[in-house]
This record gives sequence, C-alpha cells and structure tokens, in this order.
Amino acid sequence: MAHTRDISVSRHICSSLLLALVSLFCLAACETTPAPSKGNTASDPLIGRFPISADTEAPDLGALEAYSIPNGQCGMVLYTQSAIRPVPIFRSTDDGKGLMQIEGKLTTLTLVGRGGESRMGVPSQQYFEAGAAEDSKIKAAVLTSWGQTFPSGAYVQEGTITLTAPDGWSRVLPVAGIAGCRL
Repeated sequence: MAHTRDISVSRHICSSLLLALVSLFCLAACETTPAPSKGNTASDPLIGRFPISADTEAPDLGALEAYSIPNGQCGMVLYTQSAIRPVPIFRSTDDGKGLMQIEGKLTTLTLVGRGGESRMGVPSQQYFEAGAAEDSKIKAAVLTSWGQTFPSGAYVQEGTITLTAPDGWSRVLPVAGIAGCRL
C-alpha cells in the first residue's frame, strides 16, 4: 500500500512540476512579445480604411473617383470590400483600356490579352499592361466569374485582380462588380 501511495505522490509532484514549467514558458512568451508598432495599433485612424496597403513592395491601389462606363461603350466596373463599403478599384471598356489608381496615380492600362466567356462584349479574363519600358511595366490580370444577367448587363459574381510590379512583387485582391453597356 505504501508503494502505491509513493507512486501517487510522485505523479502528483510530476504533474505539479509540469504545470509550473508550462506556466513559466507562457509567461516568458508573453514578456518577449514585441510591442505593436505605431501603424498597427487599434487607435490608428488608418486601420480598416482604403487604400489597401501593407509594408511590401507590391503596388498599392486606391479607389477610383470617376468609374462610370462612358456613353456609347460597354465595360466592367469591379469593386473590392473595404472595412466600410465596397470600393471601386477597376474599370475596363470595350476599346481595350483599363483604369486603376496605382501608387496614387490614375493609370491607364492597355489590354494585351483576353479569354473566357464574354458578356456585353466584356471577357471574363483580361490581361493589361501599363508603362513603356519592359523594366517599368505594371501588369494586371483580371479573372472573373459571371453571375446573373439583367437586361442591360451582367453581374460579376466573383474574381481577382492580380497587380504585378516590374520587380515581380504582386498584390491580389478579391473583387465583384458589374458589366454592361451605356448607350
């Protein structure tokens, strides 16, 4: 009986030591966690606001101020979700031009490839470039899936825009939107 009690006491001591060690490691981990940087605090007024930005070399996007399809053309307008509301970030028209706010500048993109199903003259896969020299070209790949149609257009159910800088860094954004013609 004494032998059984010794085993029970030994197990209790081992369990207590293990619990103490785990607690010590947890406290050590909490003490070594770095303080949040100025740009990552909950009181930072830029948290949750557009433009979507991170400390990377990937191109930063901004909201388009004027994004309606011009009269007499067909096109597509795509939005991404900010913390508050959908934000228009891309417009393409049937003349092969795209429009985005990149690195704070309104940028016209040129269509260099297309594919997939077209609705209202707008393909579901579009590839654009901006910049004259090869070492300064920004590339945009717009891949979408069509949703329900309506009399003068179609919804873009879902998609992505991948924006690639000349140095190879990319930013990928989820999008949805609308395509149609404005006559």
